[in-house]
Amino acid sequence: MTFIAAWNAAIEKGEADPFAFAKRAVEETQGVYNAGNANNLSRTAIGSVAMTFRQYSIAYLEMLTRMWQAGPEGKKAALLALAIMALAGGAGGMPFADDLDDLIDTLGQAFGYDTNAKRWKEKMAAEVLGKEVSPLILHGLSPYLPIDIQGRLGMGNLLPATSILKKSENAKDAQLLEILGPVGGVAQSYLQGAEAALSGDYLKALRAAVMPKALQDLAKGADMMETGMYRDTRGRKVIETGPGAAFSKAIGFQPSEVADVQRGTRIVQQDIALQKKTAMEIADQRAQAILEKDPELATRANRQLQKWNADNPEMPISISPQQIMGRVKSALLTKEERIVKTAPPAMRARVFNELQR
Repeated sequence: MTFIAAWNAAIEKGEADPFAFAKRAVEETQGVYNAGNANNLSRTAIGSVAMTFRQYSIAYLEMLTRMWQAGPEGKKAALLALAIMALAGGAGGMPFADDLDDLIDTLGQAFGYDTNAKRWKEKMAAEVLGKEVSPLILHGLSPYLPIDIQGRLGMGNLLPATSILKKSENAKDAQLLEILGPVGGVAQSYLQGAEAALSGDYLKALRAAVMPKALQDLAKGADMMETGMYRDTRGRKVIETGPGAAFSKAIGFQPSEVADVQRGTRIVQQDIALQKKTAMEIADQRAQAILEKDPELATRANRQLQKWNADNPEMPISISPQQIMGRVKSALLTKEERIVKTAPPAMRARVFNELQR
């Protein structure tokens, strides 16, 4: 379509070589995907893997840049393209939106604040625009449609592994796999398939390791139709769904109702992970201070606790003396004693006897 439109425009303008004009129009709007057009990062050993499916996004940003530099009409076209992207994916789907959120969270959490950029945006948008309009601004048309298009058309996550240093990030392995791009995804699928096969769930192993995504989506849709719910990878209920959501999943689209739940729970899970990790660090420091009889370390830990509670009143931390003494007692046990204590009650006698040999 681009070629035909450009060809007709070239004929009308009297271009000497309409084919070259149309070819250039296609290349500058659709991108060139050969090795010669790869960016510098994609020419490195790691970058070539991590950026495998990023070339289209990069080409799109290059197109927007060229349009912006092409005079008033080009600027108008670039703004129109961004407006369409905003309509499809909202503010969260704009280029580098997720990457910027990760950077803000990483820095804020490193300085001891309960930084959660997505939570802040959700709260501010609801207060300023109202709960009816704020989803449109943040997520585009997805909340109003049966399928989530933000994940398909948005470009919020352009840089891999941007949350790997974020204090609240528990899935560091997933971030490392993201650096490996599609290779990491395939490796993860094979590992999940192998684990399922070893546990005797051969159907799950088949789906994870062998079935292409299209068939996996079809199987997921069939499961939703049969059970009336969307389930996570461990078979736990996420949300009740109807036939429409099951059909959307079967043809490869994430139902909007599922995407909404997952977006909301991710925001809350980040807060929970940050609070737990910070509380654990402070408790460990106070226990270490008792073990080493270091009053200065205890003072630092108490100051960190007071500062956290003062800076983050919505996520207070409370550490009881019993928690501290529990850590002290555990630290004074031998490694063998700790292993016995952590074993299931039914195994403790056997574990104890094994360690005594």
